[in-house]
This record gives sequence, structure tokens and C-alpha cells, in this order.
Amino acid sequence: ILQTPMHWVTEDEVSTAATDGIRIFINPEFFMQQDPDEKIFLLLHEIMHGVYEHPARMNMRNHEDWNAACDYVINDELIQRQFKMPKGGLHNIDYRGMNADQIYALIAQDRDNGQPTPQSPWPDIQPAPQGNGNGSAPQKGIGGTDLPTVEQIQNHAKNMLTQAVQASQMANESVG
Repeated sequence: ILQTPMHWVTEDEVSTAATDGIRIFINPEFFMQQDPDEKIFLLLHEIMHGVYEHPARMNMRNHEDWNAACDYVINDELIQRQFKMPKGGLHNIDYRGMNADQIYALIAQDRDNGQPTPQSPWPDIQPAPQGNGNGSAPQKGIGGTDLPTVEQIQNHAKNMLTQAVQASQMANESVG
């Protein structure tokens, strides 16, 4: 988590919290209303979007449905680990064990059948720009930051996980 740049943003930019896969953007007014355990949940939630490369994997999918599918995965994993989800977060035990792609397919099927689709209270994924990166100017994201490319998000996730494994191994070697 400490390797992830965090930015305070206004409510006009983000009503809750968001990520572009590399950075976390937090609305301090929303964040400070949460209790300490909910704050931890929110930070872990945003980090996990990056770890799972959700912004990079969205492709041409419906943004709201993809965000909801990703939130179901992350929220259930955190709840199973006894973290306290803030009120209103998406959770459905029927999706346990599924990945975001599988859940997205079910949400899209429900939409096609005229059923209402879930709306995440945290519309927090900023999609990575699609295309071949042919030298055009970077697309702008929250706070005027450049949206990271799919490759940048993937490299960040890989580096974060590699460093976490190394830190864990070093900690285990020093026990006793």
C-alpha cells in the first residue's frame, strides 16, 4: 500500500475513492466520515483493483457493470478476511469463488433480460486508455493526471506483488 501514490481530491472529482490502477484518489470528506476499520477496507479495496489489474482489463466493457463485478470480487474477499465494509458496498455471497469476468457476464445477462443492474456506491475504476499508444497525447484522468497505459498498470501490479513477496520472505527469515 505504501508504494501506491495517494491523492486527496475534491468531491467534484471523486465522491468516495477511486484508482487508475497505479494511484489512489480519495475524497477526504467521505474518507474521514468512515470509522478506522472502514478506512482500512477502502484502502485495501482500491489497492486490490490495481493488483487485479481491473482498470487495464476493462477493455470495451460497460464501465458501471465492470466496476460492480470487480467490487463484488474484492468486497467478498475482504469480508471473508474479517475486514469491515462501509455501508452500501456491493456484496453477494452467490458470487463467491467467481472472478470479475464471470460476474460481469451474469450482470450483462441480467441487463439484457431487463433486470436492474447493481450500481456500486464507489464508481472507482478509471479505465486505462485503449489503443496502440501511437504517440498521441496521454488521456487525462482524475485531477488532471495522465491515465496509465495497460502496460504501466500491469508492471505496477507485478512490481507491487514481487516486493510484497520479498518483504514476506525477509520477515520469515528473521523470525526467532
